[in-house]
This record gives sequence, structure tokens and C-alpha cells, in this order.
Amino acid sequence: EVDIGRGGAVRYRLLDSVRAFSLDQLRESDSYEAARRAHATWVAAAADRAATGVRGREQAVHLTVARTERANIDEALAWTGEHDPGLGLRIVNGFGWAWVILGGGVEAAARVRDAVAASRGTAPGGNRATGLLLAGWLEASGGNVEQATADIERATSLGGDDVLSLARLHFAFVHTVQSQPRQALELSAACQTEFHRLGRDWEEGASWLLSAWAHIALGALADGQTASREALKLIRPLGDNWGLSHAEAILGGLAQAEHRFADAVDHLERAADAAGNLGFGSAAAHHLTNLGRVHQEAGDLRSARTALHQAIAAAQAVGDARTAAYARAHLGWVLRARGEPTDARLVLMAAREWFEAAGGGEGAVLADYALAALDA
Repeated sequence: EVDIGRGGAVRYRLLDSVRAFSLDQLRESDSYEAARRAHATWVAAAADRAATGVRGREQAVHLTVARTERANIDEALAWTGEHDPGLGLRIVNGFGWAWVILGGGVEAAARVRDAVAASRGTAPGGNRATGLLLAGWLEASGGNVEQATADIERATSLGGDDVLSLARLHFAFVHTVQSQPRQALELSAACQTEFHRLGRDWEEGASWLLSAWAHIALGALADGQTASREALKLIRPLGDNWGLSHAEAILGGLAQAEHRFADAVDHLERAADAAGNLGFGSAAAHHLTNLGRVHQEAGDLRSARTALHQAIAAAQAVGDARTAAYARAHLGWVLRARGEPTDARLVLMAAREWFEAAGGGEGAVLADYALAALDA
């Protein structure tokens, strides 16, 4: 079977029946263990490249590898757990941040923790601490802060000063998940100086992003803007689209709140482009929806309509019906203001139908208000 992926890359797939037959034949030969080791070593080499590459300009490439090679990675981890735990730890540490970006959550955290446990007594403490820090971030992103805290605390007991600085960064993220901005700000600020001294630009940029969230949550919008700009200074040269999309979106939201609409448009366009470059259609659609709202507030209804149509298309392409419905609800207001009541009613009815089926909420109210305005 042939599969054409992103960028026109060709991927060949084996039929399950052919794969099963081939494995049976291999097991009966003298080459089985050598083949499994070669396979796991190939996966580990890909993980080594991802460990640093996933935070730079080749981010999309490494995310694609982590996503499309999931079956191969799982097979390699199954074998290394019994035969070479150190190699398995190398695999999870290499792919760990890719799993964070891809939203691996608690499932990926369990994968990492299993590899850490298997490598006990065979791998250096620093390597195991790296794995536990990744597990902690993944658990926190999945909402399991109790397990996240336990993982990060175990990591600090295994590593030195370098692990301690990283642990502060990871604990700061845990506090953002718990909506505790003061604690998050204290920890993120504490590790910025150390990351700067060590020349760890990505980690310093991440700490500024967490500081930006904390400042904004505390109502200190000017400090949030400053922190976001500091993050951009560090992340933009690295080419990390995931980090860029977050920083640009924060700055876009702040500019919109202050009615600096031209700045908001620039930031949100860059946020949408960065998300789109990674193939993250839902995130791109979210930023495009906000972009449409900014154009609407600025009185540029033509650009608002264009951005909202783009948002709907991006959301539909990845099956994100909720974001598509929100974009339709906002598009209805824009079309009504443009004097296009028939088209406005069509998109608003589609939005209200989806929200009613999904249980209502803010989007349903927005659509109902717009329909009432049309009727009036």
C-alpha cells in the first residue's frame, strides 16, 4: 500500500497478513534478535534527532515521525523493556517533547514512566530524571497534577542543579494547569537567570511564556506583553513554530484587548501561520477565528469575512466541528453587518443546529442573538 503524506512524501505500508507471516518466518530464523535490535536502534536514532530537532525549524518533520512511526516506536519499546532498557529510555527521552506537542497526555506519560522504571539500575540518574520530567509535563497537560507532581519530585531526587532548574520550569507549568499564577510566576522567574547563564535559549523562552500567562492571569497586562516579547526574542531565531504560535497568540489577544487592531492582525496572522506549518488545523482555525473578530471590531468586514471562511475551512479539514460552529456564528454577525441577511441566516442556522446538538453554551447564545437581530 502507498500513502502520500505531507509534502508529497511517499510511505509504503505492509498488509497485516504479510507482516504477520514475515514475523513468523523471522522468529524461526537465527536473525530474529538481531533484527529486533537493529529495529530498536533505528528508532532510537530517530529519537536522538527528535530530541533537539523538535524544538527548532525541523519541528514539523520530527512531529510527523513521532506520529506516523507510532507502531514502530511501540514495538521497539516492547522489545527494549526486556532486552535493553537503556535504549528504551533513550527512545522515550528523544520523542518525549514531540508527544507533549502532539497532546500525548497521560498515555504518553505512562509510556515514559515504564521506560524509566525498566532502566532502573542500568541508566544514569540524569537520563532517568529527564524521563520523569517529561512524564510530569505530560501528566499535567492531561490534567493529572497529582501524578505530575510525584514525577517531577522523583526527578529532582535523581539529578543535579541542571535538573533542579528544569524541575522549576515543569512545576511552573503544573501551577498554570492548577490556575495558580503567583506560584507559576515565582518559579518561572527563578529559573530564567539560570537558563540565560547556561545559554539554554529554548528553556528560557519557555519560562518567559509561562511568565506571560501568569502576569495576564494576575491582570498585569503590560508585564504579560513584555514577557511574551522576551519569549519571542528567544524562540523566533530557533524556528519553533509551536512556541511561536503561543507567543504570537498571546500578543494578538493583548493587542485586541487594547484596540491596537493592526498589531493584533499581525500577531494573529503569524500565530495561524505557525500552527498551520505544523499541520495543527484546529489551532490554526482558532487563531483565524480570532483574526476575523479583530477585523470585525476594526470595521474591516471584508477581511473579517475572508478570515472566518478560512477558519471554517481549516476546522472542517480536521473535523473540528466546534471551532467551525464558532466561526460560523461570528461570520453570521459579519454577513448581517455587510447587508447579506440570507447568507447570514444560513450560517447562523448551521451554527445553532450544531450547538444545540452539543448541549448549547456560549456559541448557541451568540448564534441566537444574531438570528434575533436578523428577525428584528
